[in-house]
Parts: sequence; C-alpha cells; structure tokens
Amino acid sequence: MAKRQSRPAAPQPRAFVAPTSLSWVDRLTTWVDGLPGPAWGFYLLGGLILVALGWIGQASQGVYLVRPAHVFVSVQPVVALGLIHYFDRSALRAFDRFAPAVRTERVDPREIRWRLTHLPPRGAWMASLVGLLFVPVFAAITPDPARVFQMAPTPVSVAEIHAFMVLIWVTYAPLLVHTIHQLRWVHRIHARYTRVDPYDIGTLYAFSALTARTAVALTLLNYGWTLVYPAPLNNPVNVVLTAFFAVLTAVVFAWPLWGVHRLLAEEKARLLADGARRMKASVAELRRRIDSGRLRAMADLHKAMASLEIEHAALMRIPTWPWPPGTLRGVAAAVLLPIAIWLIQQLLQPLLAR
Repeated sequence: MAKRQSRPAAPQPRAFVAPTSLSWVDRLTTWVDGLPGPAWGFYLLGGLILVALGWIGQASQGVYLVRPAHVFVSVQPVVALGLIHYFDRSALRAFDRFAPAVRTERVDPREIRWRLTHLPPRGAWMASLVGLLFVPVFAAITPDPARVFQMAPTPVSVAEIHAFMVLIWVTYAPLLVHTIHQLRWVHRIHARYTRVDPYDIGTLYAFSALTARTAVALTLLNYGWTLVYPAPLNNPVNVVLTAFFAVLTAVVFAWPLWGVHRLLAEEKARLLADGARRMKASVAELRRRIDSGRLRAMADLHKAMASLEIEHAALMRIPTWPWPPGTLRGVAAAVLLPIAIWLIQQLLQPLLAR
C-alpha cells in the first residue's frame, strides 16, 4: 500500500518587526491603554489635577476666582496628549475600514498601522526640545504675562505661567509633529498603496473622517485661544493667525486625500475614454448599417448604445474626492461659522456703542 504523501505545510506569515522603538508619547498612550477604565477618564483626571494646581497657585496669592482663561491654559498639556491618543485610535479605525483597498503586494498592512500610530522616538524628543525654545520667546514678547492671563500680578503668578508654558509647548510640539507625520502617511497610503475602483469608493472614504477631525480639532484650539485671550480686529498678529489656521485647516483636510483623488480621477477618465471608444465604434456600425441598408438586429445595437449612455451617466456621477456627502460642508461650517460670528460682533460693536 502506497504511503499517502503529506501536504506541504502552509507558509506562516513572517513575524512583524516594528520599524522603530516607542517614543515617549507612545509609551504614555500604551500605558494609558493598559489602565482600567476608558482612556478619556485618565485625561479628564489629569486636566482636573492641573486646574487644581493652577487654582492653588493663585489662591496662595489671594485670588480665589477660577476664570475660564485659567482653566483653558491649565488643561492644554492634557488636551494635546489626549488629541494624540484620539487621533491614533481614529487612524486605526479608519485603516481597518480602508484595509480592503490596500495593495498588500506593495506594503505590509502591519507596517502601515504602526506608522500611522507611532512617532519616531528621535522626532518626539526633538519636537519637545524645540517646543522648549518657544518659552523664552513667549517671555520676550509678553512683558506682562500676569495681566494677559488675568492672574495675580506677583512673581509667583509669573512663575506659574511660565511653568504651564513649558508643559504646553513640550506637548504641543509633539502634537504638531504627530499630525504632520500621521497625515503624511495617509497621503502616502493613498498615493502609493491604494487599489482604486470607482464603482466601490465607500472604502476610500475611510480616512476622510480622520482628516476632518484633525482639521476641526486644530481649528477649535485656535478659536479657544482667541476666545479666552481676544485681540482687536486691527491686531495684525490675530489676523495673520486666524488666516493661517483657516489655510491650515484646508490643507490638513484635503492634502492627505489628494493622492487617492488623483487615482480616482485617472481611473474615471480611463473608463470614460473606454466608453467613448465603444460608443464611437457603435455609431460607426450604425452608420455602416444605414448606408448599406442592412437594418436587421438594430434593436440589439440600440440597446448596446443605450447601455453605453447609462454607463457614461453613471461614471459622470461618481465623485473623485474621497469623502462622503456633507463632510466638506461640516468642516467648512466648523471653520467659517466662528469667523462669521466674530466679524458680525466686530461690525455691530460700533452700532451698539452709540
């Protein structure tokens, strides 16, 4: 009796080796994920602790009123770290929905997941160190920080402000670098590793939610600073910053999606050209039959031409920007509505003052 030949074992997927080690930001988010309870609870508790510390510092100077400006400044370090954590989770959810469109023959999906949610360690440390350089710059351009931040005019208040500025810039700079790093990888995924099908673009919508949330979050941070520390309309710094963040919002939302927009536009143009070629051939056949007087089976030809017209109309309705209907309007409203309200207030103030 012949021995049954054993089937060769299926090849095992190679073990994934992380391309970088963990940065200090990623170590923190990993530690927070390992804590019991939701991650937002940790950041809420951290914000409350910082607010309490700020209040204690002011109370020691005889100021017992907690102002919105104090709360806003106190929670900014936790807000920056919380946003990094939130963007990472959003990126993972987006990639899970996007995964069917990834060209796995070109890239390991596990590497993409890692790149989307991890900062290079050196980049995170360099960002924090560069952020520290902004503290003396802030001190130089703010000669009376206690008045600006509505705190007691004492050396202790000034020291407290500078301490919070250190925490803010040490966390804000990694947030900025993290945003650039993450959205650059979203752009790279779309431009290099995406399989495009214009008839199935729902998968390609996945990252539009991430870019929209990132754009709105950065805009709200800017509006928060403007709200608690308002500057007059004729202040050039305020005008420039408002314009800068409006442009930044548009770039953050649209630029990472440009690659897949280009691929969709090219594939749509190819399908339209293919349909036009077939329609041209059908029209030529129609004319040949009319000229020769052979009018049999014209119904089939008519159906074929009608089908090509239906296909052309369907292709023309397919969008080439990978975001669901309403997303663009939502981002525009989040950016432009506060600006419109602010401008209306500025215009009405002279009238109300009469």
